[in-house]
Amino acid sequence: MKLVAAYVTRNEADRWFEHSLASVGEIVDHIHVFDDQSDDETVEVARTFADVVTVRPDQCPSFDEDEGRFRATAWADMGETLGLTKGDVVLAIDADEIVALTAHTDGRSALLWNLNNAPKADGFRVKIHESFGVDDDGTPLVRTDGWWGDISGVRLAKWREGSFKGGGGSGSVPHCPAIEPAVAFSIVHLGYALEADRIKKYQWYSSRNGFGHNPAHIASIVQTPTLHRLEGIHV
Repeated sequence: MKLVAAYVTRNEADRWFEHSLASVGEIVDHIHVFDDQSDDETVEVARTFADVVTVRPDQCPSFDEDEGRFRATAWADMGETLGLTKGDVVLAIDADEIVALTAHTDGRSALLWNLNNAPKADGFRVKIHESFGVDDDGTPLVRTDGWWGDISGVRLAKWREGSFKGGGGSGSVPHCPAIEPAVAFSIVHLGYALEADRIKKYQWYSSRNGFGHNPAHIASIVQTPTLHRLEGIHV
């Protein structure tokens, strides 16, 4: 069984990408990066960690043009270049996220624990902590108020050919018929950790009429958050 970390990227070199790659490097067997024609050093950063780095070909639409087709192309490229077969497992993770273990000391064992304890599941819904800052010692400060304390997504999935629906909200992996909660690990999203990034995200969502998000949730991005330290995790 191969355990693979899958990324799709676009201009992530100066943000959290290296931290993210390092967090999965000792957990998975392979790292696959599908880049959306970045014009910074993202591809070079990826190549220092990843087994396979593919830059989106011109005939494939970009993420913004058609997220579903973009993700489908990335997924197919991963399967072909890494020779994935039934029984292999994919951890879909973003360039501004890190893995946080909630059980076991060995990261690979944490992911396998979920698989072994729910063998009939096709995918696992993973808790996502939203970091709105990082303490002086590198500990993420995660948000717990409002909608922010109860966010999750299907991020661990058994390999299959799969398909993605078009448009936004396609998800990080193809549709999984049988889903279980992941209890041995979670993910920390650092995309809101810096004030400048929070402002950019607020402006981006606001300019697109929410892009499917609740207006009150969007407004809360720039409101004073309730935070707590996520002990044991450092960036």
